[in-house]
Amino acid sequence: MGSKSKWRNVVGGLLASIALTIITLNIEVFATNLGLDKLLVMVWNWAPSWVAAILSPLFDALSSKAAVFVSVAIIFYFAGLWTKRLPWHLLHYWESSGTDAALESSAEFAEGLYVGNITISDRHVKEELYFEINIRGMNATGDTIKIEKVQGRLTGKRSEKGQGVEDFGELPAPTIIFGKFANTGICHLNEFMIALEQRVPPNLAQCICNLADEDSITLECRSLNVVAASEANEKRTARLPLWDGLFLTRSRQRLAVGRVHNLSANLCSGSAQIRS
Repeated sequence: MGSKSKWRNVVGGLLASIALTIITLNIEVFATNLGLDKLLVMVWNWAPSWVAAILSPLFDALSSKAAVFVSVAIIFYFAGLWTKRLPWHLLHYWESSGTDAALESSAEFAEGLYVGNITISDRHVKEELYFEINIRGMNATGDTIKIEKVQGRLTGKRSEKGQGVEDFGELPAPTIIFGKFANTGICHLNEFMIALEQRVPPNLAQCICNLADEDSITLECRSLNVVAASEANEKRTARLPLWDGLFLTRSRQRLAVGRVHNLSANLCSGSAQIRS
């Protein structure tokens, strides 16, 4: 919620409260002018005796203007929750402001996370069918953070010259390799490293090992969420801003990783290397 919307809700809520107070203090005049007193008598006469017996103590309790004010305020409150058409209602603003503040806080938190480099080690691909993804980043959130959760998956594709594209689909969900790098107690303005273990099917492992000079493998990262959280307030969480994709190529028997800005764009040169 923007600042203008917040002030609109506050001012609107105050005006609504003032109007509600005026109506309450003059409830008898409004009821007479609108004919509500006659309508109430008709309803009362029509209702069965057992309904009158139940409602009579309630009407007696509402005889004071303060009780009427509270009752009408409650009606306005629940009407706003039901219709979602009373954004000016002050109570509804109070209810929603905490959630909005949390969302804004998380957005600000996310802006303080940076990923500068991603490297991959393929030394375990051939025999153990997994490779390591090492993510180097910076914490500028203002909080001490921890990174203990991974959600989603990578998607793999191979492009072979003259043979088209082979789609490997979603890969198994990666996991954090705990103990290799410190993933908790990452202070403000400190760099961090996170290592992921990515299992691969045998056909993809074979493609990585036998990747020719003019072939490539693309790993899409947009569905992979590596989540950072504030240690002081675990509700403040954000996804690490991973690259949209990783572009694996081989040159002179050495694999290299390039950064893909978006899936439709050409590969931008990257400095990361896959350690053999």
